[in-house]
Amino acid sequence: MPIDNSRLKVLLFDIQVLAKAKFAEFAANPRTDRGGLKFIESKLDECIADFQQAAVWTQDVSYDPNAIFSRLVAISAVSSPDLDALKTAVKGMTDLLDETRPKVAPAIQTRGVGRARSAPAADAAAAPAATAPDRNQEALEGLQETRRKLNGRIRFFMGKRIDLASDEKFKKLRAQHKPLDDRYAQALRDKTVKAKETDIVLLKGFANAINAAEEVKALNQSYSELVTFIKERAPAQA
Repeated sequence: MPIDNSRLKVLLFDIQVLAKAKFAEFAANPRTDRGGLKFIESKLDECIADFQQAAVWTQDVSYDPNAIFSRLVAISAVSSPDLDALKTAVKGMTDLLDETRPKVAPAIQTRGVGRARSAPAADAAAAPAATAPDRNQEALEGLQETRRKLNGRIRFFMGKRIDLASDEKFKKLRAQHKPLDDRYAQALRDKTVKAKETDIVLLKGFANAINAAEEVKALNQSYSELVTFIKERAPAQA
């Protein structure tokens, strides 16, 4: 069978996108210890750089996508200027990635996985002006995809003769989810909240994590993280 590490590469790119935004958030806070932030950033950069070796991708890499995504959510949830919390969240990610990465002999790094970075100024100047993406519309589509994947998992478990309506944790999450989802979606449509690129990354990740859940426990974990994500962004109920 052909080697397929495409989802892991997407996850690694998502980590870079979200971490870059989180580091920028910390850097913009005057109370942040810049030296400590630089150290944390360098540790993640070193870990991602280890995946640049071509030899890493000559085999199917065994990994837990939900575990990686949960650590991505943990990084996203940290608020500046709490460097201790950021350090803990980033270390959780780098420890997991170090365990995931196949051990290969040191080699010249190649472009095994893309790096999240801004285009050089010269390239940007030469490129035609692009229409700014409508992040709110992308977030609405992301929400819709999470709902589709969730309904698909309900049917999946029904096929296994597992009735999620009898699972207390799932029922509680389900009751919380709909009103929060409705308020967040309406706020996105009204543009009373503004979605960011990292929100789109996380919504896609939630959809993938829900869709990949083979056990009720894993589904409830991903579902809980999604509900928390929406709760933090939906306006308070009037």
